[in-house]
Amino acid sequence: VLAMNGLDLVAIAFASLAIGTRLVPINWHLAPPEVEYLLQDSGALLLLVQPGLLPLAQATTTPMVLLDNDLEPLLAANADRPLPIGRPAGQPLIYTGGTTGRSKGVWRPSKHDLPTTIAGLAAWGGRLGFPTSGRGLLTTPLYHAWGLSSLSTMLCSGISVVLRPRFDERVMLSD
Repeated sequence: VLAMNGLDLVAIAFASLAIGTRLVPINWHLAPPEVEYLLQDSGALLLLVQPGLLPLAQATTTPMVLLDNDLEPLLAANADRPLPIGRPAGQPLIYTGGTTGRSKGVWRPSKHDLPTTIAGLAAWGGRLGFPTSGRGLLTTPLYHAWGLSSLSTMLCSGISVVLRPRFDERVMLSD
């Protein structure tokens, strides 16, 4: 998925977790050839992309769905499909920054079903000292391991999340 922090990306991340797919959040600071490399290297079958980031996907041969009106018919056509029961929860494939060469995908296959994964994320939040209620501010990009894991841990711990596209001290003080 090629999207900035926002509700679309949150919904996609949790849908992937629920149905057991491998989410590949893509860094929107990359150049089009780097985006294509990640798509090919990950084996992505579909790219969900925000319209404003479409120029970054110009080099791809991966089928795309725009995260605007194109998504609605796809969701409607699959609305009655039941969630898979008993299968492992989905896990993200996160790419490194590529500081020692090309970015490398880091993925841990899930060994647990969805309820166990959610309970594990909530327990992890407790070990990190997250409260079990309240609000948390998240400005880290969700394509980053810390951004996506913080979002998942906060939400599974019962914390409401204020998600911003990037850090802005003026906006943060108003949140």
